Amino acid sequence: MCIRDRGITLGQLHQKVVEFFRNHKLRAKDENGNEQTLDRFFVHGLSHMLGMDVHDLDPNIPLKPGMVFTIEPGLYIPSEGIGIRIEDDYLVTETGVENLSRALPREPEAVERLVRAGKSTRR
Repeated sequence: MCIRDRGITLGQLHQKVVEFFRNHKLRAKDENGNEQTLDRFFVHGLSHMLGMDVHDLDPNIPLKPGMVFTIEPGLYIPSEGIGIRIEDDYLVTETGVENLSRALPREPEAVERLVRAGKSTRR
């Protein structure tokens, strides 16, 4: 099941990510020092629709052309001081999906350069 599958919902995509984190070989320790699967640290939803209201549609509505949604998986591991959440926005098309945020920098160095450049243009 993937985004290109007809009739998939954001709720189903969320469940796929939970399963991925649960089955991944990486582990992290919780606040008590107990090793846990990564799904334990995936504490919010994978995505939401974008439209007139930010969270405007039920996550169980099948995706169809013209819909725009986020994919923003996040892992938060307080015992290790780690938290990461990166958002991409997607448009559903007749043939699949288009990543609307694909031109944004991904690598840490590129993001830091962009932030520094923005600070230097402010007065």
